[in-house]
Amino acid sequence: MALPTLCQRYAQNDRSLFTFLTSREPLSFRNFLEEVTVKDDYLPNLKLDRVYDYFIEAAGMGLASRPNLQRWVEVQDLISDATNRLEEDSLRVLKSIGILNLITVTGSMRATRSLVSLAMCDRPSQTQINYWQQIIDQLLKQNLITHRRQLDELRIWQGSDFHVDSELNNYIEQERSPIVKLLSVYRPLKPLVAQRHSYQTGTLRYFERHYLDNSQDLHQLHCSSVDADGFVGYWLDEEIPNSVPSTTTDGKPLVILSAANLDILRIRTLEFVALSNIKRTAKELQTDGVARKEVNYRAKEAEGFLDETLNQSFSIGVNQQCWIQGQVERINNITDFNSKLSDICDRVYHRSAILWNELINRRDLTSQGVKARRELIQAMLEHQNEEKLGLEGYGAEVSMYYSLLEQTGIHRQEDDYWDFYPPLEDSGLNSLWEAVEDFCLAATEKSQSFDLLYQCLAAPPYGVKQGAIPVILAAVLLYHADDLGLYQDGTFIPVLGTEHFELLVKYPERFAVKYFAVVGLRAEVFKELEAILRNPQLKKLSKVRNATLLTVVTPLYQFVKKLPKYTQQTRRLTDEPRAILKALQTTVEPDELLFKALPIACNLPPIGTAPKPEMMG
Repeated sequence: MALPTLCQRYAQNDRSLFTFLTSREPLSFRNFLEEVTVKDDYLPNLKLDRVYDYFIEAAGMGLASRPNLQRWVEVQDLISDATNRLEEDSLRVLKSIGILNLITVTGSMRATRSLVSLAMCDRPSQTQINYWQQIIDQLLKQNLITHRRQLDELRIWQGSDFHVDSELNNYIEQERSPIVKLLSVYRPLKPLVAQRHSYQTGTLRYFERHYLDNSQDLHQLHCSSVDADGFVGYWLDEEIPNSVPSTTTDGKPLVILSAANLDILRIRTLEFVALSNIKRTAKELQTDGVARKEVNYRAKEAEGFLDETLNQSFSIGVNQQCWIQGQVERINNITDFNSKLSDICDRVYHRSAILWNELINRRDLTSQGVKARRELIQAMLEHQNEEKLGLEGYGAEVSMYYSLLEQTGIHRQEDDYWDFYPPLEDSGLNSLWEAVEDFCLAATEKSQSFDLLYQCLAAPPYGVKQGAIPVILAAVLLYHADDLGLYQDGTFIPVLGTEHFELLVKYPERFAVKYFAVVGLRAEVFKELEAILRNPQLKKLSKVRNATLLTVVTPLYQFVKKLPKYTQQTRRLTDEPRAILKALQTTVEPDELLFKALPIACNLPPIGTAPKPEMMG
């Protein structure tokens, strides 16, 4: 069984094989048959050590051109160095191990203790097997061979003062960390994408994956990244959890999978971690090339075995327990599991925007995406009444315009007039527009910070990536230019510019919005005030936000600023004029001034949004 592989790798295939079988060369099979005597039922076997000797003497000169020459030379040199200090049987065992090392590392023909012992026997008995086992133990003690536990393989060893097996055992015995911690550090899990859902919505959704055990409270789990859309936990404990919640503490869907083959997984993990630590910390490896090579080889093997064991432990199958949002479900295969993840996203993020533009439908934009978004918002603010916002060419900003504004109908022509409008019903962005609009229109009593809007949109049922939010927000603000007031650090912004949006993207908490609800009784009062205080010049400023409200408020502010300094600071006014002056000097928000501060200063109740009394009932 060993001979064909040996001829293929290190000689001339069939030619070398038939030469060994039929020629009269020394140590050939034909000479072996002529040398041995068959007595009764005793049939002698041609051993591996004779095969080794044949190839060294008869085929050795032809090995120079073989691609695997280096490995052969390594084995040959090590055996040659040990020849003068070993007894004959020990040398025969060493040669047999060398042949098996040359053939395979991981297959059934690898040099295990049992295989080497049996290969040395003509008629195996327990006595003979024990004898050859003792010789193997002697070779191990002499550091001529080493035993690689991951593969259960004996391997010819160049020799070193650094004993890898002893160090490995010491590290494993001293390691007290739980397997969850070790795997999280040395073999962290990559996120898992909900493929079908991501394809259908254009929004990449992924589940974080973490190792868990009973030391962790499942009711306190949360995603480590705010951009994650779900949490998949791999349960590494014999005791099954009693209660599995449906979501994490940050509202993301939770999936738990139980592991199989925990004992094997624990062994593989400890070996890999121990070898990784030896490789990183053992100072002897800096000067001992032989030991360093062996540790690197073992670490690589241990890594492969650990990955294989992890795949087996968490391979999706009918016998594996799975909790999906708190409910035990049966998962047949990995395809079924991936489908379940998309189903979860369909349910949890049912108000997700549908947007196929990877340049902007993401949390962190590339430098090209940031530049394109800035140019698009600038065009929205400066050319909102032009077709395509005045954009030309095929740049990234034009691509964003088509995806976000043109195809959705947010920027369209009505009655020969281009402007911003709510999206078309089948656009895929209705839910996002409604969420932004509802947030802004709900800020009637006091302004609301935009960081609250970002948090709301990032969480279920929306799960919107931040890239597109500033564009939709700009469209909503332009559509409601007359009744939504914008504030930066508490200061009213009369003219909205791209510089405000550049800051808003980075610091949404510094910006706030308020809805100026001029309806009901307020509308009646406002109509009267507008007729008295209107400044025609303000109506001509198309870029000024809340122009209708400012036609009334601005003349009042201007009146106060033009007052003599003595008048602004005097205390010789009666209570009512002093209260009116203070309201005009200190009230920042226009609607607060008109409908609350001034009426209160005049000893009148605040003017609400309810209809006039005569209109009710």
